[in-house]
Amino acid sequence: MGSHGTLVRLEGLRQDWGAESVESLKRSLSRLLPPPPPVELDVPDQPEFAIYLSLPTGPLDHHTGFVGASEALAHPHYRLIGTIDENGLADLTMTNLTSGQSETLNQYLFPSHGKAPKCGPLKLDLRTWDLDSASLKEMLNIDLGARNITEVRKLIKDNSGVALYRDGFRVQPFGEVDFDWLGFDLRRVNNPTMRFSNNQVAGFVYISADGNPGLRDRSHREGLIDSPEYEDLKGVLTQAVSRLETWRYGLRRPKGESPESGPITVDTPSGAGSDRHGLFQNFSLSPVRDVVNAKYPDDTELSRALEEAQETIDESVEKVQEVLSQFSRLATLGVLVDVVLHDGRTALTRIAYVLRRLNKLAGRKRDEDEQLASALTKMHVDLTAQEQALDRLFTRVEPLSGRRRGRPRALSLQAAIDEAVAVHEGTLEKHGITVTVSGEDVTVTADPGDISQVVHNLVGNSIYWLSTLPEGKERTILIETRRTPEDEVDIDVSDSGPGVREEIQEMIFDTYFSDKEDGIGLGLSIAGSVVKDFYDGDLSLVTPGPLAGATFRARLRRRVG
Repeated sequence: MGSHGTLVRLEGLRQDWGAESVESLKRSLSRLLPPPPPVELDVPDQPEFAIYLSLPTGPLDHHTGFVGASEALAHPHYRLIGTIDENGLADLTMTNLTSGQSETLNQYLFPSHGKAPKCGPLKLDLRTWDLDSASLKEMLNIDLGARNITEVRKLIKDNSGVALYRDGFRVQPFGEVDFDWLGFDLRRVNNPTMRFSNNQVAGFVYISADGNPGLRDRSHREGLIDSPEYEDLKGVLTQAVSRLETWRYGLRRPKGESPESGPITVDTPSGAGSDRHGLFQNFSLSPVRDVVNAKYPDDTELSRALEEAQETIDESVEKVQEVLSQFSRLATLGVLVDVVLHDGRTALTRIAYVLRRLNKLAGRKRDEDEQLASALTKMHVDLTAQEQALDRLFTRVEPLSGRRRGRPRALSLQAAIDEAVAVHEGTLEKHGITVTVSGEDVTVTADPGDISQVVHNLVGNSIYWLSTLPEGKERTILIETRRTPEDEVDIDVSDSGPGVREEIQEMIFDTYFSDKEDGIGLGLSIAGSVVKDFYDGDLSLVTPGPLAGATFRARLRRRVG
């Protein structure tokens, strides 16, 4: 032992310790030791801290020695390394460690609608994993101390969490397994196809007292004070992770997949199959496993074979459920959406009422108990975000309901568009966006709600991306209508935003794909369904368009006379 430090001695143990108990202890201790930061980040040296494990002479004495950081952290499937400066300019490298593919990201990340983040510069090293069995099976060939895929998953989960270091010292409780301060799990609820869950990410974020003065500790030194700087920190990190998620989606997406096909395989982070019901509830090997455990407790080969068989069944059932979910709209989704909209909106009304009371309670308690008030405020913010996400989702799926559709009637296409744009009047004014409707004012036979739904989604997308532009940049939306020589009707929505990046243009119409950090990925899919199902048309991305950003064209072929 050195001349200083802490000594913990375990004596008089009530049971003998075997290799498995020692390995479990080493894994727990390794959680206290982060891996060294990447040399390219030029991070200040970490405080000297080591853990030495000493065992008595005997069959386990080969475990004596220094405990290292978990080997699992050295083998992520994806890694995001780089810097974000005080102006929000990101210089990041995304790498797929399995294939060796990488991509550099150089762009501004603005969490506050075009304004540079207030949090200050930061450096980050994020490591993520795919948790499906096929991806984890390869990790069994690495000496991680895991005997099967289930243990690999647990090892990753035990090392998950995004830690925050200031001048080399870890800020608590950032990095704890269950402290999901970036809201990964909430984002995944909105879009499980694309988003990472908290137990898929191990991250290290580096700041300094001089460079990030707005990120201040709470009085009890647990966490940071809720402030605009802290919100911007979370915002830029979430946007950075969103870019990695989008890149990962493109790598995992089957080549040649069309917008009509189902989503890619969804990771099953834990407990796959544990909440099944109906016709899927009997796809379990639990009865067989119970017999094997009782009669052959020492047969590790048989146990592992059963474990792998169950994992294969779980993944197969998951894929079937995804396919059924994707295509259920063909038969009964209209009726189901009616029920969801009625019951869901009733619940949202109640939730909104409770959230208002919760916010008032937080205000009253602030003078009495700052910690309780902060916890209530955070809960209010999280629940409000979820309530708003559900409300947006209900609005977007409404056209697919079994409601009695309005009888199609002759209407001015531009008048219907003007009504749809008016819904966004407040948001357009807030972000300084001008909208122009031009072209031929075509008369069509349509349900006004259909036109409204298509325009609502396309204009909503434009507003979002225009709001990410730096302040002072032109923010314009141009909507043009025309009748083609083939007697079809086009609605073009163009904007002066950043446009659709070339590498994701094939993906944007996939159900559940979204390049927004909090996107659900249903807007374009629903707009396309309305155009195709009711007007025998199609929705497409047009390049180049009249403005520098994105241009989408909704072409109607039926009921346009």
